[in-house]
Amino acid sequence: MLAAAAALGVAPAASAAKTVRLNASARLTRFSNKDGIDSFRGSATGTLPGAVTARLRLRLRSVTGSVTFHPRGGSIRLRVNGRPSSLSSLTGVMTVIGGTGRFANASGTAGFNATLDRSTWKANVTAAGVLTY
Repeated sequence: MLAAAAALGVAPAASAAKTVRLNASARLTRFSNKDGIDSFRGSATGTLPGAVTARLRLRLRSVTGSVTFHPRGGSIRLRVNGRPSSLSSLTGVMTVIGGTGRFANASGTAGFNATLDRSTWKANVTAAGVLTY
């Protein structure tokens, strides 16, 4: 059937983009701090369950970096822009900047809230937004 469609110059129909409400919770632990970049890893539940990694620059007035979710079928990378609201609380926005597999053409944004225990370097993060892939 695909050969017949190709012979007629007709491309197969592309799959329609899927838009979902993004709701995720993640527990992360810092495993490295090098050149002012804190690297975290852990796991997420919710819309993007699976492993999570993060590389963040935690400053007095800003939090920047990236977070990568590794759910089944690919990965999705988000840029992080936020700020501390106290020594143990962070808030901000994450924007999709890339993906692989089923998330190759993903787009979207999510707000996040996080608590960070600076004595153990464990973080709990919740995020909510919209994801299209």
